[in-house]
Amino acid sequence: MCGKTTLLFFLFLLGAILSPVMAQSDSSELFKHIEDCALVVRLPSYENKIKALQKTIGDPNINALSKKRLTLQLQEAQQEAVHKNKVIVRTFKEHFTVLPLFFIYDTTHQLTRTVYLDEELQSIQVESVSPYIVQARFGRPLADFGNRPESIVLTDSHLKDLKPPFPKALPMTSIGFGINKLLAPTQAFERLLAKRVKKLNSKFEELTGTAF
Repeated sequence: MCGKTTLLFFLFLLGAILSPVMAQSDSSELFKHIEDCALVVRLPSYENKIKALQKTIGDPNINALSKKRLTLQLQEAQQEAVHKNKVIVRTFKEHFTVLPLFFIYDTTHQLTRTVYLDEELQSIQVESVSPYIVQARFGRPLADFGNRPESIVLTDSHLKDLKPPFPKALPMTSIGFGINKLLAPTQAFERLLAKRVKKLNSKFEELTGTAF
């Protein structure tokens, strides 16, 4: 009996500890606590692309010319990642005001023990984050079969796409974006992102009933 009692007590404690996190996996439960939610933006790390280039560069069978070309591509990819992520952080901070904001890389899986990032993509100490977390990732909705472009997708803490009443995925493409890429390629992404973040902010204003 003593052993069973101890086991039941342990399971009770474990359930009490995990319940806030587990509650996040349900869209309706998150919506109930929408005013207490925090938005965690997952910055694209380009990890797969960078690792693939590094692996190829390290191949002893490639010639010096190819290695030099690939090294240049790697440097450009790393610089592009830093620039793009700084734009994402700055744009969200400027245009998303409804919920507290936090930033992580998309390689992060454990939100309770993680490294959050500032505007310069430097690690910062965060004293507390709401137990109710909505994440925004860049990619395709999980239910998509390849026809949807890269979008801003809202998920719970387990990266499960959120259902209505949460906003649907916001595509990171448009006719205007295509034109801007031709006329102002360095500003096209930032302009489109600002429109999408403003729209996301408006949708969350509707959800929370709060106007900023």
